Amino acid sequence: MAAWGEFQDQMVGSDWFVQLQRDVSAAHPDLRMVETTVLYDALS
Repeated sequence: MAAWGEFQDQMVGSDWFVQLQRDVSAAHPDLRMVETTVLYDALS
């Protein structure tokens, strides 16, 4: 469980995640989640 917490801390603190939050906020409320295949493929 500690390893998962460390991973989450790194991810949330990453430049990628910070930019993702900015992009989602800027696109709200017009942003729609249509497909997750690309995200899941990238993670696996």
